[in-house]
This record gives sequence, structure tokens and C-alpha cells, in this order.
Amino acid sequence: MYRIRLYQSLLLFGLSIYPDCFSSAQLCVKREDVYKTPKAPPVALHISKFPDDDVIPIGYNITIACIGNSSKEGDSKNSEQPFWIQLFFNSIKVKTCGGFYSDRQESKICKLHIKKISKNHSGEYGCIVSNRFGCTTATLPLDLKEPSKPQFYTHPISRNNILTGQSANFSCEALGIPKPVITWFKDGRRVPKDEIKGIKAFSLLTFESVERQDQGIYWCVANNNEGWNRSNVANLTGDGICSY
Repeated sequence: MYRIRLYQSLLLFGLSIYPDCFSSAQLCVKREDVYKTPKAPPVALHISKFPDDDVIPIGYNITIACIGNSSKEGDSKNSEQPFWIQLFFNSIKVKTCGGFYSDRQESKICKLHIKKISKNHSGEYGCIVSNRFGCTTATLPLDLKEPSKPQFYTHPISRNNILTGQSANFSCEALGIPKPVITWFKDGRRVPKDEIKGIKAFSLLTFESVERQDQGIYWCVANNNEGWNRSNVANLTGDGICSY
């Protein structure tokens, strides 16, 4: 509560009270603590092309996006709506979106486009999202490595002598930068996605109750922008599989 009152007092003197560094974040609520402060704007900070990747490939064009949404509590003046987003790299301000109360929106986004990203772009990115009640911060570490085509770390293992009604599963894990997408095949035909758990880097194909039509030869294929690879094949067979 003290931080919000202090922030509102500072706003009366104009937006210039914020220096061009991330030190102003000490006045704000951290993203993970927003639930404790209903008037603070929720924040999301991600890399739009690789939202689930821990390591980003060098040489690609990427966009870092900071999204601020209206806080849970507001007033008749729409004070809950974010009107200002600041983007930082290693604590130095690199972009500003909005900055005036008239710039407020229910959901506001600020994007930083980087072409042919290099090692020089490694570091910590951050953003501050402000509404009239206060501000929220988010940070995102960026680790960069040379891109690589998929290589399988885990291959599916054959399952034999399976009885009707028994459970069984196959798993595949592939490494690569960016993270490869895994697709399953049975006897040359693609397995429907609703039978698969996970498609990025690690994937699990589960049979809760094996039936005769499940018998066959299975494998998976891993794809990313650098190429593709195929796993070893695995059989699902057994004298115990029977129909009624």
C-alpha cells in the first residue's frame, strides 16, 4: 500500500521522475506478487517466436513482447487500465510505449524487434507496466546459442507380450536449438495429437488400455527450423493381445 501511495504521489510531478534504468522497479510490484495487490496491473513478458524455449538460436529475428492488462480493482476513471510500458535491457531503457494517461488501454502491448540476434543480445530483459494505481515489473533472461538440428536423446522402446486391457507407453526426447517439435507415426501414418502428451522436445504416447488395433510399428520425427531427424522404430506386439 505504501509503494502505491508513493508512486501516485510521484506521478503528480510528471513521468520524468523515472530514470532510464531499471532501478525505478523498487517502487513496483513484482509480477509474481500481483495477486497480493489487486490494483497492480498483471504483466506477461515473452519471446513471441520461441515462447517455450530456454535457449534462443543465434541469427534469428525475434520479438520481445511485454503485455500489461487491467488490474482487478479499478474506478470510474478507468485507472486500472495500463497506460505506460517501459522495456529494459540489462537495466537500461530501450523502448517506451505510451506514457500519458490518454494512452491507457484494457490490454496494452509493447514490442521490441531484434533482427539477426547475436551473443551481444544475451542478458536480462525487463519491463515496467504502469496504471494510475501503481506499476508491475517482469524480467526475462535471454540465453543464446548456435542453432542445431534435432538429435534424439531418448528413443521409443518396443513393448512385447502386451495383454488386452494393459497399459503401455512410448516416449521420445530430442535435443536441438530451437526446441524441436515431435510428431508420432504408426505404420507410416501420423498419430492423432489427442493421443499424445507433449510435443516440444519431450513427447509421450500413452495407451491406457491396449487393443488389437494398437499393434504396429511406431516411431517419432523431430523437426525444427534447422532440420529434422527420425527416431528408432519400436514395436507394439504380443501373443497376449486378443479380441473378444
